[in-house]
Amino acid sequence: MAISDVVMAVLCVPFNYTSVMLGRWIFYHWLCPVAQFTQLLSVAVTSFILTVIGIERYLATTHPFSWFYIWLSSHSRLMLSLSWIFGVTYSSLWTIFTQTDSFIYNNTTYYQCYSGIVMSHELKKISLVINFCLPIVYPCLSYRLAIML
Repeated sequence: MAISDVVMAVLCVPFNYTSVMLGRWIFYHWLCPVAQFTQLLSVAVTSFILTVIGIERYLATTHPFSWFYIWLSSHSRLMLSLSWIFGVTYSSLWTIFTQTDSFIYNNTTYYQCYSGIVMSHELKKISLVINFCLPIVYPCLSYRLAIML
């Protein structure tokens, strides 16, 4: 998770901050999908790892001697690898649709980096569930269930 946070800080924040502050994309066009990919990758990996941690903590609290908890705790490297694989796969979907587009303001051509096709609405809904709802709802429910037991 620390690696994904470093990736976010080094490769995403400068691009996003500059783009938001200037209101346009000032970098090379090929950096637009790269910046989008690294941002989504770091967010997705963090979300997946937090979800796995929530599952592991729930099992450690409620079923510490179950076969699934023992298997999960002994295969942490596998779970981390799967989190990165799912993150790369998920982020690649967005990268396919990310592009720069030109717009004219005060007779000057500028560019913006965006993910702008019809399928992106479905991807945005999936992103909301994967990156926000799952990492928040599952640990809250699992901790609540653990407290009730």
